[in-house]
This record gives sequence, C-alpha cells and structure tokens, in this order.
Amino acid sequence: MNVYNCVGLGIIVLDHLITVENYPVSNSKNIIASHSQQGGGPVPTALAVLGKLGKRTSLIAKLDDDHQADYLVNELSEFHVNTDHIVHDEQIDTPEAFVIV
Repeated sequence: MNVYNCVGLGIIVLDHLITVENYPVSNSKNIIASHSQQGGGPVPTALAVLGKLGKRTSLIAKLDDDHQADYLVNELSEFHVNTDHIVHDEQIDTPEAFVIV
C-alpha cells in the first residue's frame, strides 16, 4: 500500500511562456524572442514543490493521450510526483496556456 504525505486532485496545464520585444497589438504579427514550456496548474505545482522537498505526493487528474500529456507526466515524475492516478482519455484535450511577456 502506498502512503502519501499529500494527494492532489486538479487540472494540469501545459504552459507556454513566450517572450516578445513588444506586446502584439490586435491583428498583428510579432517575432518570438524566446519560448519555454513547463507544467502548470495550482495543484500539480504545489505537489512538485512538495516532491522536491522530499514528500511523497500523488496527483489524480485526466489528460489526453498525446505528446503534451506525455511531457507533463514526465515532468511531474522528475519532481517525484506519483502519476499512477492520471487517467488518459482521447475524448478530451490536454489544456494549454500561452503566456506572452
């Protein structure tokens, strides 16, 4: 039996952080200075912090069965978050957020 210090239930989001020279105006184009991606969402972020601090954590969530979901699951695993309770369902899309800075 697994014993966890914290189990979370929440949405996982793939965050894209995009840096630009000037914030784009409506109906315009802009050059991307940099792009990075990382997992987001309040619950997975808190579990990742706890995992890095040595606590046993697990996440209950639902994701698509796509490469974005694979990326998120792998990243959570790197933070020592148990992902055995993440359900993959092709009927939904993996949530993504685009943050322009």
